[in-house]
Formats: sequence, structure tokens, C-alpha cells
Amino acid sequence: MTEIHTEHHPRGTADLVGHAAAEALLLDLWNGGRMPHAVMLCGRPGIGKATLGYRLARFVLAQGAQPAGAGLFDDGPTTLALPPDSPTFRRVASGGHVDLMVLERPWDEKRNRRRGVIPMEMAQKAVQFLRLTSGEGGWRVVLVDAVDDLNASSANALLKVLEEPPPRVLLILIANAVGRVLPTIRSRCRQLALAPLSDEQTRAVVAAHAPDAAADECSLAVRLADGSPGQALALLDEGAAALYVDFIELMGAMPDYDVGRAIAFAEAAGASGDEAPFAAFTGLFAGWIGRLVRGAATGEAAPPLAREGEVNARLAGGSALDPWFEVWDKARAWFAETNALNLDRKQAVLAVIDAAEAAQQVTQGITGRADADRWSTRWPQSRVADT
Repeated sequence: MTEIHTEHHPRGTADLVGHAAAEALLLDLWNGGRMPHAVMLCGRPGIGKATLGYRLARFVLAQGAQPAGAGLFDDGPTTLALPPDSPTFRRVASGGHVDLMVLERPWDEKRNRRRGVIPMEMAQKAVQFLRLTSGEGGWRVVLVDAVDDLNASSANALLKVLEEPPPRVLLILIANAVGRVLPTIRSRCRQLALAPLSDEQTRAVVAAHAPDAAADECSLAVRLADGSPGQALALLDEGAAALYVDFIELMGAMPDYDVGRAIAFAEAAGASGDEAPFAAFTGLFAGWIGRLVRGAATGEAAPPLAREGEVNARLAGGSALDPWFEVWDKARAWFAETNALNLDRKQAVLAVIDAAEAAQQVTQGITGRADADRWSTRWPQSRVADT
């Protein structure tokens, strides 16, 4: 397992790789005196949304009592960056800035993992925090990472302050899946869509965070991450390259694969008590099925990832892609519900494998499923909470 330098958390990361256009837009809003009360940074997980969010939070907090807008005789700041030795940077990095509150899924000591959602009481505290006077006479900032982790009650609690924001407050909302965010919240935010990074940019971030990673492991992780440095680092940290190879071998054996091997894979990917392998698998699966569908629809050559090109060409070689889109939609829903409700991750992995088998049979024109009830408990008929 590769050692990841954990001091590079977004709250203490000085450098921003990519997203120059988004930073320029935020600066333009500030210098023009048009900074909205809520900004939503949208995009895939791990591409630097939180890094930009903390960068913006530090910048706004460092302005003190200064109103948004350029000065009379200058054009205003040209960057959101603060030097790492500045007092504001140090206090944000340590989690000790009095005018910044961060909302994220709380840690569950009993389960030794983060809870599936941000509960209502945390959102209520954020609303109360924003209605208080700034401790340093300037702005008050709440950063929500991620807004799609709010449950219905906590989202509605936060909506109240979005509807009637106090002066000199800023909400920075990180959205990994903007479609899961309440339309009433989206409509009250300035949305900025952030694009995935290039392979070169991803490799640069990975090199800074995991300088001791083996070159071959790093190269595979970068290619699998498809523009997400966070995903690449997670793959390195969890040794997920082996997980990926095992998954491709399972897909390559469709429809006549080893059930025992599938169950062993699900036990590894959905291990109880450790959410990291499941998080790695969900990212791997999303990237894989996206490449499968894109390649089949456009003829785009698959990247040289193990046997993926060969396997994908056979799986999607039929006349219909609709079954694979259905697998994609189901998998996203299953993964989200599993995380939100602490359901059995192993069953979610088995369900995805089973759905992929069904899609492959449909695309190949195979009628009937000789072993359709191979699982003793199948999703969603049996949804057992992960204990």
C-alpha cells in the first residue's frame, strides 16, 4: 500500500492545480462587488472542488471588514491564494478559525466510519452560526462538503438561510452529484462546474501527495482516475489496482463466470468496517462503465488498462446500449443508498455484478437467464444494514 501524505488535506493545500477559469470568475465577482451569498462548486469527486472551496474561504476571511469590490485606485486582488505562513491560512488549516464552519459527514465511533449523511442538527448549527456577528468583524463562511450528503431535513434547514441570508456571509457548497441537490438550493446558488483534470495535471497532484508511489502503480492509478487526482490517490492508498484487475477478469468471464470468485470479490470490495475499498470500487465501476458505453457509442479506443479493451468490446458488442445505461443508473442509486443508509456493501457489489450479467445477456441477444436466482439474498429484495 502506498503511503499518502495526509497533510495535503484541502484545508491546508496552498496550490490549486487546474480550475484557473473558475478562480478568475470568483475573483471577478469579488472585485466587481457581486460576490453571491452562496457558491456551489460542482463536478466529479476528487477533482479539486474542496481545494478551491477552502482557497475561496481563506481569501474571503482574510479580507476582514473590507467590503467586496475593487478599490478606487486598483483593480483588486489577482489571485485567491494566500501564503501558507499567513495567520488566516494557518488557522483554517488547523480548523481553528472562529468565522469558518465546515459541514461534513460526522464520524461514527461505533461503526468506525463516517455516517452516511450530514444530519439536521449540524445544518441547524450552521444556520445559527451564520446569524451571529463575525468574531473578527468581517465575513462568516460555511463550507459544506458535500451538499449532496445532506439528508432531506438538513437540506431544508440550510435552505432557510439561503432564502434569507444575513449580510456578509458566504456559503460554499461542494456538489459531487448536483442532480441529488434540492432544486430550491441549486436555484439560490451561483453554480460553477469544474472539469476533470488532464492526465498531466493529475500526475502532478499524485506526485506531490504520494512521491514514493511506484511508477507503474502511479501510471495505472492516473489512467483509471480519468481526471480525478483524489480518485487516483484513493486507488494508490487502497491498492485498488489489484481490485480493478479482479473486476475486469470477472467481467471478462461474463456470462459464465465463477460465482464463488464473485462472492470473494464482493467481500473484498464491500468489507465491513472499512468504507475505503467500497469507495474505491464505486469509483472504479463508474469509470469502467463510462468507458464501455463511450467506446461502444463513438468507437473510441479503450485505454491500455489490463484486458479492459478486449472485455469491453465483447460486452458491448451487441446492438443495444440501453441495458448498460440502465446498469449505470441502478448502480449510482444503489451506491448512494448503501452509503446513506449504511446498508450491506457486499450485497451492493453483488447486485452490480448481477446487473452487468443481465445487461450482457440482453446485448448479446441471449434469452432467458438459466441461473437468474444465483444469489440467496438479492438487491433490493434483501437490504440488510451493514453492521
